[in-house]
Amino acid sequence: DLISMIFEILIEADVLSSYERNTNLPGYRLLCESLTGRGEDIKCSWITSLVQQAIKASTLSENIAGDAACNRLLSLAVQQSNLDLVKELLRHGVDVHAAHGVFSPTEQACYASDLPTFELIINQADRSLFNRAGNQGKTLLHWAVSGTVPGYLTKIQRLLKLGADID
Repeated sequence: DLISMIFEILIEADVLSSYERNTNLPGYRLLCESLTGRGEDIKCSWITSLVQQAIKASTLSENIAGDAACNRLLSLAVQQSNLDLVKELLRHGVDVHAAHGVFSPTEQACYASDLPTFELIINQADRSLFNRAGNQGKTLLHWAVSGTVPGYLTKIQRLLKLGADID
């Protein structure tokens, strides 16, 4: 689509590399921050392609796993069940447990995502952290019980099967 084509042109014209050289910041971070700023509107089909292009073109992408902007974008993608974007960010090692803001991606999956997104995130999660209380003082099971989307019973059953503690 048009936005992806424009972004490709910017990469080919060395704009991303120039930004990175001048700021010593990865270009994908700026994109992730901009997308996170869109809030409720990151389900567009072109977004995953843009993130993929930005990460691939970046010369400073060695620490993407710990990048706060990528983690915030992962949490938002989980909340909105943008499965393709979640897969792309996970492929680059973005941490499912890091909370930058209110929710970690695992908490967001338990609370607000659809079942396919929940399964993808839970399969990446460290099971030894299932019973750890997060920033809000709730465990993953607490978030699933108070969930906002259909399928919360399935999420609860899956968490219990994987070792979540009901106490």
